[in-house]
Amino acid sequence: MTKTCWGCKEEKSPGDFYQGQSRCKICSNKIRSSRHRMCFRGCACEPCKEQREKDRWYNRNRPTDQSQYPSQASTYRRAVRYRLTVEELEAMHVERDDRCDICGNREHVKGSTGKVKSLAVDHNSETGYVRGLLCSNCNRALGLLGHDPERILTALDHLLREHIK
Repeated sequence: MTKTCWGCKEEKSPGDFYQGQSRCKICSNKIRSSRHRMCFRGCACEPCKEQREKDRWYNRNRPTDQSQYPSQASTYRRAVRYRLTVEELEAMHVERDDRCDICGNREHVKGSTGKVKSLAVDHNSETGYVRGLLCSNCNRALGLLGHDPERILTALDHLLREHIK
């Protein structure tokens, strides 16, 4: 039995992979060694500056008593991920009455635990700008269209076209 490495695209034996990894040990080690580590505390390189800024933002916005959110651990993680406070994220849900910005429906898709998922936070991956909240179907549709406004408009044009017999 062989396995294809995602890095070098070569067929290799399972022993050439770390357990549960999709890249072979050689490719994994190359990636690991190429990652930038924090040089030292006063380093002025860009990766270190960016990491320090993320750490500062996280520390400023983290609740001092995280036990106040025991049932909202996932809400807290989502808020931090999109650089929002828990209160800002909850306000977005209240403003929209927990409805999708595109279709206006409430989320109905259940996750692996059997609970209904919460609305997805729609954001620009490059800038981090949060656009709103979307249900699973609308979020998936935008993703499948590549978040490309031209493709979305082309799809809309196609749907609005009169049916040709």
